[in-house]
Amino acid sequence: MGGRKYSTEKEYLLSHIRIHRGHWIWTGGRTGKDCVYGRFEFRYRREVAHRASYRILVGPIPKKHDVHHKCKVKLCIRPKHVEPLTRSEHLKLEPSSKTGPTCKRGHAWNKENTYWNPKGRKICRVCARDAYHKDPKRRHRMEILAQ
Repeated sequence: MGGRKYSTEKEYLLSHIRIHRGHWIWTGGRTGKDCVYGRFEFRYRREVAHRASYRILVGPIPKKHDVHHKCKVKLCIRPKHVEPLTRSEHLKLEPSSKTGPTCKRGHAWNKENTYWNPKGRKICRVCARDAYHKDPKRRHRMEILAQ
């Protein structure tokens, strides 16, 4: 876990940055689905790196606010490239395929096309069928979706 050889959060944060084309790329651990976000860990406190960067270098994040990447680079933690937004503002700018009216390939979320897996994740049946037929290795995991 990070933080053992650093005396402050700011020192730890700044030691895990690589500057690339104007972005401050987080070089520490990663988290999130597909490991696209930086993971900031300092003295048993864990949070995503862009939130930690904003909190440490700018100030407190307002309650019930997400920190939005204006630059679209998920590992960028430069304070000028992120901003706090309410969840509704954030979803208008970055509609999630899971919360919008369609999946990421444009199929409508409806009773006939939506499957909820045992972990509670929403899955598009059309996309699942396409994946099932394209990749035989996935068939054993997706039999329930191919009905």
